[in-house]
Amino acid sequence: MVIPKVLHFLKSYTNSKNMHWLLFWFFLGILEVQCQHKVSKTINSTVNYIDIFIEDADNLTVIPVNSKSTVKVIIETTNISFHRIEFKELKSLLKVELTTHEDAFMNNHQQTEKFCVIPPSYTNIIVEVPIHKTIAVSGKVLDVQSMSYQGNLQINLERGSIRLHKNLGKTKITVYSGVVYASVNAYKDALFLETTKGVISLNEEEQKSPYKQTGNPNRSLQVNSILGNIVLQSSSKK
Repeated sequence: MVIPKVLHFLKSYTNSKNMHWLLFWFFLGILEVQCQHKVSKTINSTVNYIDIFIEDADNLTVIPVNSKSTVKVIIETTNISFHRIEFKELKSLLKVELTTHEDAFMNNHQQTEKFCVIPPSYTNIIVEVPIHKTIAVSGKVLDVQSMSYQGNLQINLERGSIRLHKNLGKTKITVYSGVVYASVNAYKDALFLETTKGVISLNEEEQKSPYKQTGNPNRSLQVNSILGNIVLQSSSKK
């Protein structure tokens, strides 16, 4: 129903001097929609250590699963030509790298710059992992979510928003700027929080940096930042 109406609209402008511009934007819109097709790449592995480097992406989510040993990494992107994706399995280590494909980016940029349109690229990473594995995430700008993972989680970013739904394992975060949100247990978790120019908030009360709390070393949260803010909600359940 939509296409006939659009064609009728275009036909009504057949004798108009703006007809070529209307056709240009119409077909350019179709091209942009086609370019947004989502591509997914997946790897399954039984390693104990997962090392992930992300140069350019939107979100990374860590999801604990009931599998005894299998790790699953899913990378979804709407513009695969912008990215170089590499999976390397070395003994007990799985290396995942997502970097910007500079040649493809420049070619795409040069082509689209003529029309003043650069289609956006959205990239999400999902890590489905059993408990008691070690995950190391590093990169530039990235939003990270951990869905209450019970294992070793290390995050090292230049800038980002990091959310820990519950701190159930050993978590170490280093972020230059951004915000770290976490739900912790006041009776169980060991905490070491430090920010040079940011703010530490615990149950909406500002705390002095560095902030320390003794607790179970297997349920620990360490955050180090220069400009970042640290926002914690603490449960009172023992």
